[in-house]
Amino acid sequence: MLEERTGNWPVAAGRTGERPVDLNRGRTGAFRLLVDGEATTPAGRVQLPLQEYTFSVLRRPPERMAGTFGAYTTIAPEPMEIMGRAGIRRTVTLSSSNDLLQTWSAIEPEPGRFVWIDRRVQQALANGVAITANLHIGSGGAEVPKWARDPADPADAISATGSRMSQEKPFTFSKRAWERFIEAVVGHYKDTIQDWLIMDEPYYVFKAEEYAELLKTAYQAAKRANPKCRVLAHGGYYAPWLPALEKAGAVPYFDAISDYARDPEQGHRLRDFARKHGKTVFNVEYGGHASGYRSIETPEDTNDRRIPVYQANAQSVVAGALRAMGWSASEGFRRYDARFPGGDFTQLDRWMSLFEYDGGLKPAAVAYAAAGRLLDGFRGVGALKLHNRLETFLYEKEDRFLLAFWTRDGDLFQTRFILPPEVRGFEFMGNPLEAGVPLTLSGSPNYLTGPNSRREETLNLLRNLLVREVISLEAETRLDEVSGEYRLRVTIANLDPGRPIQNGILTLSGSGSVYGEATLMKEFWDRVLTLPEVKPGGRVTLQPALNAYRDEIRTARPATLKLFFQGASRSWDIPDVFKAGAPAAAP
Repeated sequence: MLEERTGNWPVAAGRTGERPVDLNRGRTGAFRLLVDGEATTPAGRVQLPLQEYTFSVLRRPPERMAGTFGAYTTIAPEPMEIMGRAGIRRTVTLSSSNDLLQTWSAIEPEPGRFVWIDRRVQQALANGVAITANLHIGSGGAEVPKWARDPADPADAISATGSRMSQEKPFTFSKRAWERFIEAVVGHYKDTIQDWLIMDEPYYVFKAEEYAELLKTAYQAAKRANPKCRVLAHGGYYAPWLPALEKAGAVPYFDAISDYARDPEQGHRLRDFARKHGKTVFNVEYGGHASGYRSIETPEDTNDRRIPVYQANAQSVVAGALRAMGWSASEGFRRYDARFPGGDFTQLDRWMSLFEYDGGLKPAAVAYAAAGRLLDGFRGVGALKLHNRLETFLYEKEDRFLLAFWTRDGDLFQTRFILPPEVRGFEFMGNPLEAGVPLTLSGSPNYLTGPNSRREETLNLLRNLLVREVISLEAETRLDEVSGEYRLRVTIANLDPGRPIQNGILTLSGSGSVYGEATLMKEFWDRVLTLPEVKPGGRVTLQPALNAYRDEIRTARPATLKLFFQGASRSWDIPDVFKAGAPAAAP
């Protein structure tokens, strides 16, 4: 936290005063600006209302990028400029108001009449943002134009009878119309769009043999229109899907696979299939993105914004991308979504947007952009078992390597190391690691990169990492014999000899809720416990009253204590909050 005070600032009656504030503190990342104060007037002192603004600082990306990290971004001037400047240099057109590069019925409303958006495509390219066009037939086939449905000739029919399609009447559409559509669209954009993804989550709309027919028709038409284009298939999340496509003869009719990799099994499935058939893998994932605003109360979003949930959210978004690329040995990742703007002032976390309501980048987007700049052009190699308290993944590009690492299971500790020559280190938000300075490791990824000649030396550094605990917590539940109420006694010790714990917030939650389960504490309307400053080597004790009294019939209530402070967090699990003893570290 940085604080700047301005005193004795005279502003004449009926006039406006302005003073510049230097917001560049020499660091990249997601920031909050709080402005408040007090004015002295002839009528007395007036407290000025608190104002809050979020903003981000990122290193200027290279002019040319591979677009390894992308997002499902609205193709419009402002979001394209923002993403170009941030270094998130690829967009996928599913959702995010991109119907004219997604929806067949919107692109070709009548046979042979097309709606082109060349100007918007050029705006993306002018900002260095490459486009993957995701052509889609929609839920229930709703995006297939009516004139192309139910062809009279059975030989002209492509069927879509997947699990989410109507089972009363088979849905069919014209193969020849689909072929003409693909050839026309790919041909029109042959100089501007090179990647074409055929359907999102096709396994819900098509059976494998039906999707194979769709791919074959699309692939042949696309290659006639632009032999240099790439046709991407979506699949691999479900174990039977890729073998079924292989059996149906689809393998020759796509160049790359795109799908989720949420665990090692799914990632290895994509990796192994791609290696067997000489394909490229790209990963995708969707999820919410928490706003960085903390003081604003919004009518449609009643979560307690004092809890900085955006920290864990940003960690999850970036770690999810790093894991997926590592497990899959993939060449890129696309995050859903970045529709613009991100909702409105009544609901800061609306949709799944990486944008704030005012068009700024949310913290997860800033961390994602920092990771994307570092990993640009790299491909995943795999997960490494180097240290029992670290998750580590390896990536490579030509003659260089990159290691991403973070603590397992919500762990938090400190270490110190000296990097090998030619190896550079970066923290979560892209700031360089300072040589010889203690480094606090948490769930936020850090990065080490250098030439392959230094790879083994750097791996050994992580293998032999010495760690020191920086914080401890003791919890004990006590029954107040006078009032008959239960109290949770929590003692937090700061084991860091050099840095105080400031602006700490402690939450008590059940059922895994990130916002806290209000009913666990008696004063449930408050929801959070604010820590006083804990000096190096010091400790503090809090005793919140629990929402339970003597002789009540209760079942065990598992709970999690989570401490947020200075951009880090640490969790502890309690098997039963009413019988708390020494808690264990929690994921």
